[in-house]
Amino acid sequence: MVRTYSFEIGPVVEQLDQILQMELSSVVYYTHYSFMVYGHARIPITSWLRDNATESLTHAQEAGEMIMRLHKRPALGIAAAAYHSA
Repeated sequence: MVRTYSFEIGPVVEQLDQILQMELSSVVYYTHYSFMVYGHARIPITSWLRDNATESLTHAQEAGEMIMRLHKRPALGIAAAAYHSA
């Protein structure tokens, strides 16, 4: 049985793939930065960063599940870093 939708799936999946890749990128960055914190306030800052990594992973999983519900496959990739130099 073929499922029909009242919207075009392609653009929706593209957006969800972008969200998935950005959230996965956030997991990597939050985790990486949590390793780099040192000093007397390390524990609460590290905890905050790792909590954000966990939240981003949850968002990535949700986006991937939404893609699968549309009978498509999530892209395998991580968004490129957006560095801003002063």
